[in-house]
Amino acid sequence: MLNTIKRKVPFFHPKVYLFTSNGSYTAFVGSANYTESGFSKNCELAIRTENPIDCKSIKKWFDSLWNKECDVITEELIVSREYELINNPYRPLPKMNKVKRNTEHIEKFNAENIIADLKELRNNNELYSSICTQRKNAIKDLRRCLDVNNGFAGFRGQAVDDFCSEGSLGDLNQHGVPNAMHSAERNGTLKNLCKLLSDETIPIKNRVSRALKMVPGVGKGSITKILTTLYPKKYILINGCSLKYLKLPPQLSSGKCYEEYCEFGQDLLKILDIDNFAVLDGMIRYLTDGDTV
Repeated sequence: MLNTIKRKVPFFHPKVYLFTSNGSYTAFVGSANYTESGFSKNCELAIRTENPIDCKSIKKWFDSLWNKECDVITEELIVSREYELINNPYRPLPKMNKVKRNTEHIEKFNAENIIADLKELRNNNELYSSICTQRKNAIKDLRRCLDVNNGFAGFRGQAVDDFCSEGSLGDLNQHGVPNAMHSAERNGTLKNLCKLLSDETIPIKNRVSRALKMVPGVGKGSITKILTTLYPKKYILINGCSLKYLKLPPQLSSGKCYEEYCEFGQDLLKILDIDNFAVLDGMIRYLTDGDTV
C-alpha cells in the first residue's frame, strides 16, 4: 500500500531509511534520494544509527505521518496526476490541492457506485456504440445550427430555435432563453458570444467569465452547450441532468469554477474511457431517464 503526503508545507523533502530485523533497528537519515544517482553517483551525506531509542523515535514520527497526514494513492489519484502531466509537460507536478479536490469528488462517486454504474454502461458495447452514434449526429446537427463553418453568420432565426430545442445537450426552451438569443442576434451580440467561446487562444476561464456577463438571459446551460458542441472532447456540459448526477455545485459562478469542472470531467472521461462529454451526457441521461435525449 502506498500513500502520498498531504501538501500542508511548501515542500516535503526528508529522506529516512529504517530497517528492522529480529527486533533490532538500523536507520539512515540523510540527503540521498532512493535512486541510482542518490546511492552511487552523487555526493551525499547520511548518518547511520542503531540506537533503539532513536530508531523508535523515527518510526513513531513516520507512523504519525502515515496514519494522519497522508492520502492513499488510488487509481483515481494516479489518473489525475497523469492527466495534468500529459497536458502540461513543461510544468512542475500539479498542485496537490487541485488533484485532491478532484480525487475526493471521484472517491465520493465510488462510495455511491456512480462510477460502477457508468463503467457497466460503458462495457455494454452495443448500448455505448448507440449512444456514441446518437451524440455524434446531435453534435453535427448543432454545429449546423451554429453555422460554425461560416463564422456563425447563419446562427439566427430558425437556426437559433432549432439549437435551443435540440434536446440532446439540454433543452433551452425555458426561462426565456430563445427570446434572449433572438434579441442578442438582432444587435450582433450573439455572434460575438459564439466567436468569443470558440477562440482557443483565450483561456477557457476567461472566455466563460466574459460570456456569463455578455448576454442577459443566456447563462451556463446555453454557454456550455455551445462549448460542448464546438469542442466535445474538451469542455464539459453543464445542465440540470449533469449537475444532479455528477453532484456539481449548482451555481457556475465564474470561469475559474468552470475550468475546475472541466479538469474533473477530463479525469472522469479517462477513468471511464469515454470518448467525449457529449457521450458522457448521453450515458447520464440513459442512467437517469432511460433515454439518451
